[in-house]
Amino acid sequence: MPADQRPDILHAAYVAAAERYNQRGDGAMYRELLRRALEERPDNTQEMLLLADSLWDAGAADEACTWYRRLLEREPTHPQRSRILPRLGG
Repeated sequence: MPADQRPDILHAAYVAAAERYNQRGDGAMYRELLRRALEERPDNTQEMLLLADSLWDAGAADEACTWYRRLLEREPTHPQRSRILPRLGG
């Protein structure tokens, strides 16, 4: 595998595995794999949102807010902005 394809392949594998764990109801593994996917593609706002929402639902509001902020820093006009802002207290 060419080195320049490695991040893409790893990212896709992590996302696919995350989705499987999510479907099985294993939120902890879902979140871990989303974190790994974000290590490969740190600018992916869709995965930031998925991770933040899962953390929020799991009761980890502080960490969720960190990811929501990262998302909005990257994409200030994100379509979910109006849903996210109340969670950030604003």
